This record gives sequence, structure tokens and C-alpha cells, in this order.
Amino acid sequence: MRNTAACLMKDEVVQMHGKRSLLEIPAGVSRERLIELVECRQLTASQHGDVVAMVWSGANGHEIRHSAFEVASTTIGSETRILRVTPFRVTCWGRLESGWTGTFSLSKDNLRQLEQLDHIRRLHDVPPFGFMPQGRLDTDPEDVERLVLKDQTVQVARDSEWAVLRDGSIIIVEPLNGPRFRYRIIRSEQSGKERIEQVDFSPPLPFEAKSVRALRLLDGYAYVVERAGGETVLWIGGQETKIDGLVDCAWNSPTARAAALLVRPNQTSLERRLVLITPVTFRLNRHGRNHVRAAQRVVYDGSFELKNPKDLWWSPDGSRFVAQVTDFSVSTRTPDRGTRRLVTSDQYVQDLPAGSHVREVVLDETGLLAGYILATKGSHVAFTCAHTQMSVPYAWNLAYQPGGTFTLNTVEGSSVMQHWIYTG
Repeated sequence: MRNTAACLMKDEVVQMHGKRSLLEIPAGVSRERLIELVECRQLTASQHGDVVAMVWSGANGHEIRHSAFEVASTTIGSETRILRVTPFRVTCWGRLESGWTGTFSLSKDNLRQLEQLDHIRRLHDVPPFGFMPQGRLDTDPEDVERLVLKDQTVQVARDSEWAVLRDGSIIIVEPLNGPRFRYRIIRSEQSGKERIEQVDFSPPLPFEAKSVRALRLLDGYAYVVERAGGETVLWIGGQETKIDGLVDCAWNSPTARAAALLVRPNQTSLERRLVLITPVTFRLNRHGRNHVRAAQRVVYDGSFELKNPKDLWWSPDGSRFVAQVTDFSVSTRTPDRGTRRLVTSDQYVQDLPAGSHVREVVLDETGLLAGYILATKGSHVAFTCAHTQMSVPYAWNLAYQPGGTFTLNTVEGSSVMQHWIYTG
């Protein structure tokens, strides 16, 4: 099943590499602190890294600094998180000097309060719209949380399952009075407004459900359903496909062309299967009605761990993925000393150097691994098209554009940099 490749990337030659400084950071910031700032979204770059913003601790309190313009003067709380950065605006969640807490946007001349949200529990990545906060107001019941969209807030059950697509659609499944479920669809219209629909399962589930995960396949909806008796099935339009085992995690392709499941035989087993789910459309009856069923293909199996859901990356067309897995040590049966590998949905495997791990991956328009950032002890190494490009103290925000152009951000000395690399 496994094909081991010396390199999963196409072999091309670097033709052009440039960089520019975007923002100076305070002197004496350690590498550990830089990592913390980026991961908690207090140092954030735009999608292609051409502008950055930072929560800045000054003499008069905290404020936002932007690499392209001087932000309208305002004092913010130290817990502020940056949700989106553009050349003209930065959108954040935090507490303002007035005491108001929620999402707000800052430009050169304007501060605009958007949606109130007293506490955040999670930040969800919603390409290409940035990060979406999930949290609650002080006055909300304990079992209710809110999703903050661009121009409105949606209340959801705290234990709801949901998935986000690249077009901004959100699929939410939440429990209603026990083993009944429903979903909401929130779509971004061209006007920038969201439209909310709330519907029940159609047709209803013909069995008692213990849990449901939402997926989107083609123009329909799919649900990973754990029955009350323990059996797991994939439910699509009234048709079910049995899944042999328990689903630990599910990933929705951003274009709804595929999905990925991490499956294990039972609660105590160390064995796992990484499965690619693709929809198959066929005509079920003489009336010509199209139905969709799920085809399953095991991509990788064995004793391994895929602990972080962020360690799976999709191709631009949403049909292929690359995942980072850690095999369990044969001697200790733990992943602590196991081998880390990159695994593709085409069943190719690449071992990573001992003690390292991949932080980011980009795939090209054909689904091949185009580049990644490898974290080693004390540095980050960027690889693009099978070539080592640079070793720097910190790198992030790797992006790929069709035609062979890469961008990424780094911190070198006291400067936040943007790099661009063209490969021919």
C-alpha cells in the first residue's frame, strides 16, 4: 500500500528570490516569544504576506501596529487577537479602552465596533475570510455559544459539530432534545451578506444517533453518524455506507470534492487508518434521479498518530491531501520516539529528519507537494520544489500561486520580512 518516495515534490530550479522588510519588532524578543505571538495571533500576516500587523506593547498600553499605515490611535487589551489583515484594514477581537469587548476593525482614520463577544473559546480558520471567533457573552446560558461572522452573530449549541468551506458556507449539526439533529447552512452572498437557513434532516435518520459530524460532498451533505449501538456509517441522501471502526477525526475538503477520515477499530486500539472519501454519483432508478454514494480508499494504515487536526493540508482543487503522521515506536508503543512522516492521498510516504516536524504545507494545482516549512531545533527551514531555500529563526505563512511563485514571512533579527520565490 505504501510507496516511499525520496521526495514528493516536483524537481524544479529556483530562478528568482527576493525579500523586503515589513515591520520592526521590539528588540530582545526571544524566538520562543515570537512563536507564541504568531500562534496566538498577535503577530499576523495577510494571505500572501505582503502586510503584517502586531499587538504592540507600548508605554501607554497595548495598541495595533500595521506595516502599511499608521493605525487610528486606540488603546486595546493585552489579550487582543488579530483575525484578518489587509493592506487597508486590520480586524481584531479584544477589549477596547471604553470597556467594550468584541470584534472591531481599524483603518488609518477609523475604529469600527463590529460584534460584541465577551469571551472566545476557539478561533476557526475560514479561508479566505481569515479567522472566525467562537465564544459567548457573559449573559449567555452555559450551553450556548456564538459564531461571529463578518456582519452578524449566530448562536449555536456548545457541543455542535461543524465544518467550513472555502466559499464561506458553514455546516452545523447540533443536538436537539437528545438523539435528534439538525443543520444550519450559512452562505456568503456576492453582496457580502450572509443568508441563514435552518432545516431538519431530509430524509430523517431511520435509527437512533449517538453523534453526528457534518461534511459537504459535491452539492449535497454527508454525515458521519455513530449509532447508539456503536456502529459508524456515512449517511448521504438516504443512503448509508458502513465505516469499519470509530472515527477519531474528519476533515472536509474546502471545495466539497472529497473528505478524509481517521478511523480506528475500537477505543483501545493503537491501529489507525487514514481514509480518503470521494463521492460517486449514479442513477438509482428509471426516473433518472441522481444519487450520491461514498467511495472509500485507505491512504495509510498501521500504528500511528495524527494528533493535531491542523496536520492535514488540501490541494487547491480539494481532491488530494498531505498529512503529517507519527508512527508509534515499536519498542515503547508510544509516538514520542516514533518516526514522523508526510503521507499523501496518492499513498506516497516521506520520512522526516529525527527531531523535526512540519509546520506548514502547500500543494500545487496538480495536487503535488509544492513546499513546506520544517521546524528543527532552533530554526525553521523552508523547502520549495525539492530545494532547501533558507534557514531562519522563524518562518510562517507559506503560500503558493499557480505558475510557481511562493511567498512566506520570516523574522530575521528585529525585522519581519516577506520573501518571494519564483521557480521555473
